[in-house]
Amino acid sequence: MKKINQLRKEIDKIDSEIIDLISRRIEIAKKIGIQKKKEKLSIVDKIREEKIKETWFLESRNKGLESKYLQNIMKEILKMSKEHQRRIKH
Repeated sequence: MKKINQLRKEIDKIDSEIIDLISRRIEIAKKIGIQKKKEKLSIVDKIREEKIKETWFLESRNKGLESKYLQNIMKEILKMSKEHQRRIKH
């Protein structure tokens, strides 16, 4: 049980770091959304999204069973970023 508790502490630390990074990403996405509204640009940039997905889905980066989970997480982050940008009222 001691080993499990130590591993859980490691997970807790990583989770905290993930939340901090996603929060920073959301803030930057918000700034991009504000700028897109000012410039009357579409929230969706298909070329940019394709480049992002190519990076995420590289087999050398996402190996094995975990690849599917990582891809799903990143897709959700991208989806939430776009949704957040759409809600900006500026």
